[in-house]
Amino acid sequence: MYRRDPDATWDQMMTAWQLTDAKIRTIRDNLGARDIPLAMTECHFVVPGRDRGDVLASWAAGVSYKRILNNHQRHGDVLKIATAADFCGTRWQNNAVIIPTPKGNNRAYLQPVARVMRLYRHHIGICAGTSDRIELTGAPPIYIKFVLSNAILRSSRP
Repeated sequence: MYRRDPDATWDQMMTAWQLTDAKIRTIRDNLGARDIPLAMTECHFVVPGRDRGDVLASWAAGVSYKRILNNHQRHGDVLKIATAADFCGTRWQNNAVIIPTPKGNNRAYLQPVARVMRLYRHHIGICAGTSDRIELTGAPPIYIKFVLSNAILRSSRP
């Protein structure tokens, strides 16, 4: 879908956070007043097919994961740990760290999801908010993390 329909890919990536939000809200509703902390695993994209392309290495994937992690932060009162990628590997694009093969002078590198996770590790916020035009979170000392995801940016997407 990525190469055949970039607009559909963009739309899917920019709304992916809504899927995880709906799942978390469903679990919260099912728990009722019980105080049970949640953990989320496998919260990463799965691109089907043998040739998965490079969409998960694009900046759009980083923006999408930023939105997903913002949503995780909004549910931080119950969601205590979550994964956004598998750790490392050589082939799967949903890894945080790609190890080049064959080994040579190439170095391992971080996928966009890992760069976003690193940002959160160092600057986790305690306040969050959303609007139709801007999404941001922050914490003292002031570190503002925001995503501009409106249609104006569509012309510069991958």
